[in-house]
Amino acid sequence: MKVDHKPLNVSVHGEQETRAFTIKASAKAFQILSEGLYSNKIGAVIRELASNAYDAHVASGKTAEPFHIKMPNSIDPTFRIRDFGTGLSDEDIHRIYTTFFESTKTDSNDAIGCLGLGSKSGFAVADSFNVTSYFNGTRNVYIAYLNEERIPSLSTFSSMPTDEPNGLEIEVAIKKDEISYFRDEVNNQLKYFVVKPTISGDSQFEWDLEEDYVYEGTDWKMVGQGRYGNIRAVQGQVAYPINVHNMGGKSESLDPALKALLQTNLLLTFNIGEININPSRETLSYDTATINNIMKKAAVVLEELPQQIANKLQSIETEWEARLAYQAICSSLGGNGTTLLRKIEKTGLIKWKNTDIFSLELEIPGDLFVSYKSFDKNGFRKWKKDVKRVVTSYSDDGKDPYWNFRVQKEKLIVYATETDKAVDARTKQYCIDNSRFTVHILTSAGPNDKFDEIQAALGHPEMIRASGLEKVRREKSTGTTDKTIRVQYYTSGWTKSERWSNFDVVDDLTELDGLYVNLDRVKVMHNGAELSEFSNFMSMIKRLNILDDVTVYGLRAQNQKRTHKLEYLPDFIERKIKETGLKINMFDSQVFSNQINDDQGLRRDILSKMPKSSDFYKIAKAIDENVSKHLSASDVKKLKLIGIEVSGKNMSALTERVHSKYPMIAGSRYRCTDAEIIKYCMQMDELEKLKG
Repeated sequence: MKVDHKPLNVSVHGEQETRAFTIKASAKAFQILSEGLYSNKIGAVIRELASNAYDAHVASGKTAEPFHIKMPNSIDPTFRIRDFGTGLSDEDIHRIYTTFFESTKTDSNDAIGCLGLGSKSGFAVADSFNVTSYFNGTRNVYIAYLNEERIPSLSTFSSMPTDEPNGLEIEVAIKKDEISYFRDEVNNQLKYFVVKPTISGDSQFEWDLEEDYVYEGTDWKMVGQGRYGNIRAVQGQVAYPINVHNMGGKSESLDPALKALLQTNLLLTFNIGEININPSRETLSYDTATINNIMKKAAVVLEELPQQIANKLQSIETEWEARLAYQAICSSLGGNGTTLLRKIEKTGLIKWKNTDIFSLELEIPGDLFVSYKSFDKNGFRKWKKDVKRVVTSYSDDGKDPYWNFRVQKEKLIVYATETDKAVDARTKQYCIDNSRFTVHILTSAGPNDKFDEIQAALGHPEMIRASGLEKVRREKSTGTTDKTIRVQYYTSGWTKSERWSNFDVVDDLTELDGLYVNLDRVKVMHNGAELSEFSNFMSMIKRLNILDDVTVYGLRAQNQKRTHKLEYLPDFIERKIKETGLKINMFDSQVFSNQINDDQGLRRDILSKMPKSSDFYKIAKAIDENVSKHLSASDVKKLKLIGIEVSGKNMSALTERVHSKYPMIAGSRYRCTDAEIIKYCMQMDELEKLKG
């Protein structure tokens, strides 16, 4: 690639002596120019050596012929790349490989390279690598290595006649823990090479070329679903990320739509030499020429994209689908899509058969149907019903009543008349059978069939008639004497209904083992009142270590009358408390239990080294007496709801005093060590004495 060196006209007045800057050859300098140059060292070796191989094929007129890559593996942990270009003479090898910034490609925009650094990239992952040159019937082997002073050096290993075609082979030994990265990096770095290299050494390797281009224009492609999510510049078959924020003041003066476009999932293709890259060839150099050329390409996209979108919309059959498609386009443009779309919409091209489709909100004449209700079911939740109301204007604008209707993907619409029966039940049955969980039922008045009229007003969505749905199925008897009993058992869940799962028992409940509560729908009842916050109640009981992995069943009134061996949960808790002689220290806050208990249990140093007169010692001692049984006043009230009184000390006042006396501990959570807690508490105790 040609390097743009513009002569500078610089005037220097009054100088007494002038010296040009030089670079001192040192291990540090060479380290910076090889290993230290790249942030992604494995990617750099693949990209740089592959680019050199491609350039060699360009030079020899073999651009349609693939070079070869041998992947490292556990048996042979070497990375090899072999091209079939011109090869290099012994003189060229010594000149190029022993001179940084020496390149044969600075005068041509047909080649990717230009800096004379890529050939040394092997030093980024290894202290040495082999270079084999096949040149006009001679095979020369060289070793590039870091000497004792870590200065790159080149030694000739062998020279012999060969009948192999001209070309160059580079061989780099790879550390075993880095082998696994090569498969992905070859895909990442060489994804846009037109002629892919042949691959050996990895039987699992496959080219990951799937990238969905939703729009394509002059030197640009917009990516739909793909691995990348940002704009990239492709030059010389290598992709470079574009960061609009690195454009400095230029980005601030950009048209907002153009700036938004530069933050979409876009692929811009440049001819070699149009944009400049940093020495590592991992990122762009945001000089004036590069920024201007990026902006020119983006302007072309902004000019061509509206027609591309318009063409795509015209191929859609219905207005309903066109509205959904346009919203999908909006989403694909990312967070800056709104700004970009405003610009696109102003062109007047974004229409579907002369109809604006920008919105998903429709206003349907109020006389088309008399009832509009929807049902929604998510996961295992029950159907949620939503009855819509017609919108009536309260002003004198003369606007007729209308229905608000939102276009949605996967929305099933059922048309019914007032004479159709069991519409809700039949619709739900249809949805369950067909895995549809969002349905809208529109009911028209009178004998006239308005199916076609309503469907047209909505833009021809999927719509079925309630009259065509199956009648509600009733479970038929099997003719056996078995009797199925529906029982619920407690599970964790977000809502009350989700916390109770159903299962069927045949004949009776005597085989069930565990505990039970009185269940009324999804409410747990005790002595005629709801046991509120039952999930919190269960968590509290488990903290007391009196409830292990016991199943808790919910028995409705009719099932409680059946024969069973289950024990009533409140009775079980009361019995266990009496058996264990449980005594509880009650805390209004559990913050300090987090400090006093670490992953291994109680921090014993606090009790052994802190003065017993300290308030913190007192609360630590109380926690030590029942490590896993910290209850608050509200917990005690929950136990009282089922008639259980617990004995023990109410530590609420002490807790509050400790909170105010040692505020830093409460805020520090787990970041305190034992020694820090002890030292801090003793200092605060001394401070209190001084104040007193």
